[in-house]
Amino acid sequence: MKIILHTDSVDKLSQSIKNKISKDLPTWEIKLDDKKFTMYFHSTKSGQWEDNLFVKPFKNSDENQLIFYITKSDGKKIDFEPSFGYLMGRFIEILIVHFSDKYDKLEVR
Repeated sequence: MKIILHTDSVDKLSQSIKNKISKDLPTWEIKLDDKKFTMYFHSTKSGQWEDNLFVKPFKNSDENQLIFYITKSDGKKIDFEPSFGYLMGRFIEILIVHFSDKYDKLEVR
């Protein structure tokens, strides 16, 4: 399962999301995978997803798409798990609330 944002500026949107998470969204944090690529995780008091499930962005500049997959800590995509819905829902919420003016269409596939 993935989230796809269609945008004219993949790099600008990607950087905006990274900046917003690092400065203004206290329940979201940034970590790096084994290859030093950015991953986002939702931090909760319970530690429910910490060091377990991450949202990892991929840039597809050829198609004007910023794509997000759910991964484990090594950054590799994983098959669907029940907790995907919670994590993806919370991430989609920040995309809609904070960035809806920066993309043309949001898809979940």
